[in-house]
Amino acid sequence: SDGRQFLQVPLTVNRNQNIDLQFLPEGGHLVAGLKSKVGFKALAEDGHGTSVSGVIIDKAGAEQANFKTLYNGMGSFDFTPKTGQIYTAVLKDVAGNEKSYNLPKVEPFGTVMHVINDENSETLAADILASANAITADSAFYLIATTNDKLYFSKKIESAQDDIQIDKSLFPTGITKLTLLKGNRPLNERIIYIDHKDQLKVNIINDKPGYLKRENVDLIVEVKDKNGMPVKGNFSLSVTDESQVKTDSIGNYNINTGLLLNSALKGKVENPGYYLQRNEPTAWQALDNLMLTQGWTGYSWAQVFNNPAPKHIAEKDFKITGKVVSMLNKPVPNAPVLISSQKPSFINTTLTDQYGKFTFAKLPQIDSGSFFFQAQTAQGKTKKFGAIEIDRVLFPSVPETYRNPVLPWYVNTDTTQVNYVKRIAEKNNEASLKQGGIALKEVSIQSKKIIKGSFLRSGGGNSDLAFDEKDIKESAVMNLYQILKQKLPGLRIVVDEGETAVLYNDYLVAIGIDGGELPIYAPVGFPITVEQLIEQMSQFQIASIVGIEVVYSRKFMGRYVRRSISGPDQYISGFVGMNDHDYLSRRASGPNKKERLHAFIEITTKDGKGWHINDNANAVTYRPLPVMHPQEFYSPKYTATSTVAEPDYRSTLYWSPNIYTDASGRAKVSFHTSDVVGAYNVNVQGTGTNGGLGSANGKIKTKNL
Repeated sequence: SDGRQFLQVPLTVNRNQNIDLQFLPEGGHLVAGLKSKVGFKALAEDGHGTSVSGVIIDKAGAEQANFKTLYNGMGSFDFTPKTGQIYTAVLKDVAGNEKSYNLPKVEPFGTVMHVINDENSETLAADILASANAITADSAFYLIATTNDKLYFSKKIESAQDDIQIDKSLFPTGITKLTLLKGNRPLNERIIYIDHKDQLKVNIINDKPGYLKRENVDLIVEVKDKNGMPVKGNFSLSVTDESQVKTDSIGNYNINTGLLLNSALKGKVENPGYYLQRNEPTAWQALDNLMLTQGWTGYSWAQVFNNPAPKHIAEKDFKITGKVVSMLNKPVPNAPVLISSQKPSFINTTLTDQYGKFTFAKLPQIDSGSFFFQAQTAQGKTKKFGAIEIDRVLFPSVPETYRNPVLPWYVNTDTTQVNYVKRIAEKNNEASLKQGGIALKEVSIQSKKIIKGSFLRSGGGNSDLAFDEKDIKESAVMNLYQILKQKLPGLRIVVDEGETAVLYNDYLVAIGIDGGELPIYAPVGFPITVEQLIEQMSQFQIASIVGIEVVYSRKFMGRYVRRSISGPDQYISGFVGMNDHDYLSRRASGPNKKERLHAFIEITTKDGKGWHINDNANAVTYRPLPVMHPQEFYSPKYTATSTVAEPDYRSTLYWSPNIYTDASGRAKVSFHTSDVVGAYNVNVQGTGTNGGLGSANGKIKTKNL
């Protein structure tokens, strides 16, 4: 009503002038006088491949070649560059507008590797082209071929050679990388796809052609190799309602595309199932274009020859590592370190090594408890300076690849998602229940998560988000900054309006603790950096925190801000005076954007006495990640006399991660249909004991009685 609410409708806008076009020469370089195949990829603004066509011109403007995409914004063309030339690609749209892109620099001297990989041939051919004296007898040149970093082929190269024949049977199905080496230094790389068409044949056999609602279904999963021999193996099986869950009919997300294609390429592969199913005559060439572009950079040979230690070690048992450092942040060797826990009761000791590091292995598994660590000097005295540091769990990083946007419901035209939401609504509608017995009056139960001892101004339980002591224990983090980042994914510390601020999504944040202010030191009139604010927030240990509440909605923020029509809301500090330790309150008071609102985070501690910075240098409390025990997927079993009142509209009817085929290549699976009439999709994925991969989709049809 005050004009401060906004409805954002996402729009996909692709403008030709913003197309990202890259050219990637086969083998890595353009070399003057040597014929090369050049792959290219065009991306639109939405991150998807887009169709383009254009010409290649030299610096005089003379046309030298033309190009056109084949599939998903990718294509290739043959090109022989000349010495001293600079080449440019020119795109022209239907309106006559042009945009230019520079091709890679032409090298005056070097080698080029060209690979011919015919789909129906039993061999592949490699041509090694070289400038005069680029390959000499006084140096060792080798052409090698690897799959999954395992060497399968090697040949010494003494001069430029055409038509080097390599038998494809040497390699397993998947991506193979050919590299021309000079000693240990790679000169050219090229990846190709080898397909022996040896995927497992998975057959799903229904015991009946059709089923009724809530009827038992018996399925047989039958697996054979390409020669028709039965295969023992381990498979997963899921049954989903086709009206609520899209069927992956092209195989974009099956085990074959995941292990054989996506895992070895950079970036997001659009419609990977297209390349492996190859139902079109141009699909093999499109697959080779994919190898030329998204597989262009290959691996780091420096890492291969240096044989570095893996970044993420396999966890064979539960262990905790750490380090003891002095006041000067130097390692303290031979320092006694004690570890203990209350639940379960446990205590142990060890000594730090020469680097100040310690390890406690084969620790008892705990659900949501914590471990207490205490370190002393090498002489056994209480440590007054320095710190004891616990190594945090390091997870593999997630590459920043393009992710498909999820559209809001009001602009979402995905029928399966709409059906899924509709089924949820129908299930929650009391009119759909099968009534029986005596109807009782409606009882409305409203639950709020209340943090005991909270000083939240809006009152206990009146928060938009709340995290209690159990949530905090399960976080497995050690300080305030870490837990806020984990529990509030939209929280970030940035420079906003010229000053460092804490933002939660687009809210300007102030933080209080036990009714007071979280003390962040920054002298009035002096700036604080992002790094300094993160460091200060990281000093607050969470061992004594029992609750975190977040308020940002209008109904709860009335006691924290004064509404303003002409400008941004005015934050009400609630604390007496302004001093050097109230930076977040001062920052919440401005500067701020007119359209930005505020959020407040209230922290509650066990003793209610305010902030706690760990000043005990020889001790630390650490909460590891809780143990997650395996859970069995729930699948109801109906009988002829079942009288379940609640409608069964499950989107996933059955799932099992471990289905084992026997020596005959067969396994039996049983489950019950739901109340949804229509078609169900049965999806099977897995591997055989022979290492083969297999996947399949099957259908189950249901009808009314």
